[in-house]
Amino acid sequence: MRSLLALTALSLPLSLLADQGAPALPPGFHSDLDDVSVSSGHFHTCAIEGRPGVEFGGAVRCWGENGKGQCDAPSGVFVQVSAGYMHSCAVSLDELVQCWGSSYGVVPPGLFSQVSAGEFHSCGVRKDGGVECWGANHW
Repeated sequence: MRSLLALTALSLPLSLLADQGAPALPPGFHSDLDDVSVSSGHFHTCAIEGRPGVEFGGAVRCWGENGKGQCDAPSGVFVQVSAGYMHSCAVSLDELVQCWGSSYGVVPPGLFSQVSAGEFHSCGVRKDGGVECWGANHW
């Protein structure tokens, strides 16, 4: 049976994370908000870094294994991030999806409200409520 290696993005209140004994986010991340975008993939993790005086959005910061560039996030302001197997994706403040790393396919044009990076594919929720997926389709 194939094991699930990539976790989808999650948004949880930081108080809930602390209650579960989870380690705190590195300094500079959104610790004063009700929720934060953090995602763990295959040996790497990404999160949205806080910006002084701004309540949401920020730079994506990733750490961990970076053999395929999955931690080399592009510059810009992002509101949601998802770490996959050997790639990561994020939704920018202007509602576009950007992905980096390897094996993620071609991101379709259009506006998105959410993205989830998988093993060799990704899916996004479009602003109109539709869902679109891209990448490998061989399973």
